[in-house]
Amino acid sequence: MTRMQRPPTSPIDRFRTVPQERAVDYLAHIGRCFSDRRPEAQSALDELTRHGLPFARGDDGERRFDPAEVLNFLKWTGNANPGSYWEHRVVPNYRACVRDFHPAVAENAVPPPPAVLAPKRFTVSLRREFDPRYLVQGAPIVLRLPLPIEDDALTDLALDCAPMQPGVQARQGSGRLDVKFPAAPKDTVVLGASMTFTACPATPRAKALSREERDLYTRTNEDFVRVTPRIADLASAVAGTDRDPWRIVHRFHDYLLDQLTCGAVAYETLDPADPLGSVLDGGWFDCQLGAALAAAMCRSKGIPARMAGGYAVYPSLPFTHWWLEAWVDDRGWVPIDTFCCDLSALGRDTPWRDYFLGGIDYRMKAELLPRLFSRSPGVRFPPAWRLLTWPEGEETHIAILDAATGAPVYRDRIVVRAIS
Repeated sequence: MTRMQRPPTSPIDRFRTVPQERAVDYLAHIGRCFSDRRPEAQSALDELTRHGLPFARGDDGERRFDPAEVLNFLKWTGNANPGSYWEHRVVPNYRACVRDFHPAVAENAVPPPPAVLAPKRFTVSLRREFDPRYLVQGAPIVLRLPLPIEDDALTDLALDCAPMQPGVQARQGSGRLDVKFPAAPKDTVVLGASMTFTACPATPRAKALSREERDLYTRTNEDFVRVTPRIADLASAVAGTDRDPWRIVHRFHDYLLDQLTCGAVAYETLDPADPLGSVLDGGWFDCQLGAALAAAMCRSKGIPARMAGGYAVYPSLPFTHWWLEAWVDDRGWVPIDTFCCDLSALGRDTPWRDYFLGGIDYRMKAELLPRLFSRSPGVRFPPAWRLLTWPEGEETHIAILDAATGAPVYRDRIVVRAIS
């Protein structure tokens, strides 16, 4: 069972800018509490405040929240309170998303491994809206829309990109659509695409790893993947005397689930020189930092590792996500997904702990660091930002918000359908 530290909070209200109604939308979305069940999400938010979730008051008197604090308090209070909204609604919803790909599996049962899944055809509609206030000023400017990367787990890709306005240049590549504007637009910019593809469960396939690739994926300094002496010492302590790469990777996975908590991280609190040290000190990681920490631990033991990112294509709950791929000789690139933290109720439910250890279900991969990435070069991020999701009709909105104002830096509108 995970050793959970109390979520960090700020003594000031500066980043509590999300209206109460939007916070309830978020809780309803991840708990599948719509229409007549929506009051459960409102009650859950009220319960969190009774457990100490901070909030501010807007000029209209309405409560306003920091979405990172909402998620972390949801998990922290749920970990200690059986029957909580987290345990009663959210965890079962996450499991239902996975189980929906296994229609013959009974409710509340753990489905068979992802490797048994047959290829499945999906359609995805994705629109990304950019707020002009957060664009890099100057000329020219490039904005980017994530697109699927074709590989063994995603094939037969067909794309229909939205028409571009006159005077802009568009170039499509693996994992991205780049659109070049002659000058920073003054109005909201919308890039969109409809895509159809066949997805397969991501299971390892043994291939040869070249010397160049081995050197690349054991680098000691790459974005958030930093192999510091502290990380190296930690990896050695967790690996112990084991020399088998797969068993070592399994130990690293167990460490994340047992000693840290997967939630939301305020990136402005990370030490730029040692972000993973900040994770270890705070005891909380998100999927991106969890993948980075596991990758750094692997690399410190000479195991090639890389971060993969994109979208989980659950039709009822699509979300942006990161996971790890570790190279194990005779197996190939082995995926490890910290979504198991949520599926297992933060490590408590043993059958779900290792469900995505060594194989994952359908994904729309759009990033494979360091070579393929979908971060938009034309976006100027604010000093502090938050991720928030909510539903609107059949769309799921996934927004990066300016934490100080609550305004969306950009937002994705995504619709996922499994069609065969």
